[in-house]
Formats: sequence, C-alpha cells, structure tokens
Amino acid sequence: MQAALEAAAAALLPKQVVPHRFWAHECLPLAPGGKVDRQALQAASEDASLDEEALGFAAPASPLVSPLEVAVARAWAAALGRSEDSFGANSNFFWLRGDSLSALRACRALRNEVKLPEDSGEQHAQQGEAGLLVPAEAPEGALCILSAALGALAPCELLARPTLGEYAAFLAERGVRAVPSDAPIADGIDDSGGVAQGKADTDPGEDEATADSRAKLGSECSGGTLAELALSAAAREGRLSIVRTLLQAGTSPEGPVRGNPPRGFTPLHSAAASGQAAAVEVLLAAQANPRAMTQAFTSPAHLAAAQGDSAVLQLLLADREPKGIATWARDADQQTIVHLAARSGDVDSLKVVLGRVRGLRAKDGGLEARDRWGRTALQWAVANGHESASVALMKAGAFSGGIPEALLADFRVARDAPSRPVGAPVAARKVVQSSERICALVQSLPSSTVCQEQELFALTALRDFCCAVKEHREYAVAHGAIPKLLALLRDDITSEVVAAAAQTMRNIAADRAGASSVREAGGIPVLVALAALGGDVPAAWRAGSALVNLAEWEENVDELRSLGVAEALRGLSGQVPASLDSEPKAL
Repeated sequence: MQAALEAAAAALLPKQVVPHRFWAHECLPLAPGGKVDRQALQAASEDASLDEEALGFAAPASPLVSPLEVAVARAWAAALGRSEDSFGANSNFFWLRGDSLSALRACRALRNEVKLPEDSGEQHAQQGEAGLLVPAEAPEGALCILSAALGALAPCELLARPTLGEYAAFLAERGVRAVPSDAPIADGIDDSGGVAQGKADTDPGEDEATADSRAKLGSECSGGTLAELALSAAAREGRLSIVRTLLQAGTSPEGPVRGNPPRGFTPLHSAAASGQAAAVEVLLAAQANPRAMTQAFTSPAHLAAAQGDSAVLQLLLADREPKGIATWARDADQQTIVHLAARSGDVDSLKVVLGRVRGLRAKDGGLEARDRWGRTALQWAVANGHESASVALMKAGAFSGGIPEALLADFRVARDAPSRPVGAPVAARKVVQSSERICALVQSLPSSTVCQEQELFALTALRDFCCAVKEHREYAVAHGAIPKLLALLRDDITSEVVAAAAQTMRNIAADRAGASSVREAGGIPVLVALAALGGDVPAAWRAGSALVNLAEWEENVDELRSLGVAEALRGLSGQVPASLDSEPKAL
C-alpha cells in the first residue's frame, strides 16, 4: 500500500515534496475556525512515530551470530544510512523506518554480499505451463510482483520478514550463503543497476546521475518502475481505486517486468492470474494488450484458462479486434487456451473458450491442437478425470481417437450409429478392429484402481469399442475381459476406473451372448451390490445400466429378481424394466 501511495503521489507532485511516511486518520483535527489544525496534526504524527532509542536499537540486545546475518546487517546499513553496529538479530526493518524503496536498495546491496543457488548452476529450468506463473502464496505489498523474478532476494520477501534474524534464516533455507569478505564476488552478478562491487549503496564517489536515479521515486529498477510495479500489485489484489489512479497519472497499462524472468508479466497478467475480473475490465478499457506475452509465451488468457476463471476469459476473449486474443498462441509447452481450460476442469471456462475455437484447424488453436507431449485438450481432460469437461469437448466435436467420452448418462452413444456428435471428424470406433488389437487392450487393462495413465486409456478405449461393434464384444469376452472387469468392480468404488469398468460391462451385456457371459462369470451379484450403493456413487449408475441390459434376456431374470435388482434400480432412477417389475408367471 505504501509503495502504491508513493507512486501515485510521485506522478502528481514534484519529487522534492513526495511524502514517504503515511498515517491513517479517521478525520483531520480541526481548529475552532473550522480549518485543519496543523499543529494538532503534527503532534498526532509525532506521537505515532517510533522512538528508536526507547526500542533499544542504539545498542542491539541480540547479537549477530552468523555470517549471513552480518551480510544482511551490512546491506541494511547501506540502504538505511546507519552504522552496522546498530543492528542486531532482533532489529526490525520497519521500526528502523525502512520502506519498500529502502527494501529494494537493501536487496540490491545484499546481492553483492551473498551467493545464490543459481550462481552454482543449481537453479531449475523455468517451466512454460501457465499454472506455474500464478502467484500462490506471495505476501502482501506493491513489490511482490518481483517475487517470481528475484526469488529469495525479492523486496517483498524482506518486507514479509522484517526482523533481521528471521530474514537471514529464510535466506539460509533458500540456499543463500554469505560471501567471505576476502572472496571475489560470484560470477554473473549484474551490478549495473545496484551497488558497485565492494562498495556500499551510499558510496559518496558514485556519479551524480546514479545518485539522482536512486533518489528518483520512479527510477527504473530490475523489475520496472515503482509505479508499474504498484499497478501490477494493485491489479493482482483488485484495488480498483489504486489501479484507476495510477492509470490516470499516466502509468502504462503494459508496464512489464523487464528484469529477470518472467519478463513481460504485465498488470493484465497479474489481474488474470488472480481472478480480478473488475481489474481486467479497467485495464482493457485503458488499452492494455490482451495479446501480451511473457518470456515463456504466456498470455493473460493462458493464465485465466489455467485458473478456470470464466468471468476473466469472457472479458479477454470478447476483445476481438484489433487486439483480440490470438487463439493460436502457444506457451513454452505448446499449450493453447483450450489445453489449459480442459486441464482446469471448469466447464464454464471451457465453454467460453470453445465458443472461440470451434471449427478452427489444429494449427490455429482448434480442438485437435497437440502440445509438446502430443496431447489434445480432450486427452488432458480424460487423464485428469474431468468428465464434464470431456463431454463438453466431445459435444463440440473433439475426436476421441480411442480416448473416451465422459461417463455421463446424457451423452450415450447409439449402438447402431457412429459414436460422434454431428459434424465431428469420422470416429474410428465403428470400424471393426482385429482380434489381436482387442486382445492387446484386454492385456493392458489395469489390475487395480491405482493404475497408469495408459492402462486407464486401454480400459476406456475397450469400453468405447465394445459399445460400437458386436465383434468387439465377442473378442473382449474371448480374451478374458470379464474377470478383469469384475475384479475392478470390487475395488475403490469412488474411482473413475470402477465407473469405466462398470460401463464396459454394460456395453458387453448389450447383446444376448455378452449378457450370458456376464451371468456365467458371476457378474450379476457384483453389479447388484454396486448398484445398491445409490445415486451418490457414479459407478452405481453404470452398474444399474448394465443390469437393465441383462434384464432384457429372460434367462437372467430369475437371478436378478432373487437378488433384489428392482429395489436397487428404484433407488437410482425410480424406473424398473417391465421384466423385473411384473410378477413371475406361474408354472
């Protein structure tokens, strides 16, 4: 908040009169004449100030015990213009009148005092997935947007841990080590915007231009101007009044972080990543570019899709011309907004995206676009268990290619027609597959609900093939699919694997030969027990559907009646096949 206030004031006032200390008052004290009582106001401000000597900072009570604490004290002394001897492990940065700007100077000074893990090649490579750019637990403050860029030395990390000992302990946990006083500075340190090697931040020998740039509130730092950083933070936190004030003061809505990765992370990225739809609307009205990309080629729409935020996506995708969203845009993992919306599992967000990409070719970001792992949006939705997202994709025309539709009752496939929505690519399931291919699927079926992704794909592909063609059902029975499926039905009933197995049993029982095979293998009691669990269990509905198929053949009716199938089906849908609802005929 302080940084945002300073930035707003700097945009309106000469730098000589920009305030750096703020106090909140419910109302201003008034003199008898009705004017502001400046003497009372000054007295109230002085009462609110901290007496450093009374707090014991002239003689620190807790000594510095580690080289890293000494390094932090040296950097704080340079930034605050104090003696190193005045710092102890219990020194508080705020109580010493530190603020966001001095925190930035302290972190830049500290960079030349320590060695970071990445200086030794220990830093992990940056990932391109949009979800990885979403701020997770960033502390409050206008400079927190630098956290992803500067890591442990981000100013917001210091401001979140203002006690010297606590901050030094945090740095140690992050692998930061103090550089010995007689050791050379680590290779690769960029001192162009910070302290010259071996000099304090307040080196009296620095040139006038450098000193002026340090004093200037809006000067460029490694992550952009303070006003730009404040705008990003205000957008991320949804503080619309600050966003509007900064924009009216002339702060660019594009304001990228121009320092270390992630470069190009604009205020619109910040607002989209944190779900601040109102801030997104204000920024778009100020001509913020919805096509802006980070160094990892991530757009604001990528972030909104990964977050499953339909409201933000509506705003971003509604801006069609001249800067409308490029649906073909792919991040560093070659993922489009369709991929990320499908991975989020949020159906409303996915439908917003589908409204823009339906009918597009794969290279233009359509439904069949594949990422660096060769996966489509539908494959991601299925792999993550997002049934509703899968059905939305299939209804929009996504081609399964052996990957299943969602296991929902309102998306059943007619047994005598190709299993695809109208207008979708021709599906391969209606084509008769060889016995060897069906055998390979049966052999790849999972042995339990804890299974590999490819095993789940084999199960759902077998389910689809058995739904489409009679020969596939015969091959599946011949190669021993039913015992494997029954074993899965006795496993964790909440698993999507059990639901898929129950649906596969239903498809196998779609004709008399398959139904007889299910009965002879002892499948009816297992299906009845599963259906009796009730409508809160997805697998129960699939088991009930299988029992309805079995009830079509009279040789199964007696066993179904004896096991109370009619009661189980009434508990699910309230509907019972006529063969089970009527009284048995007298012999």
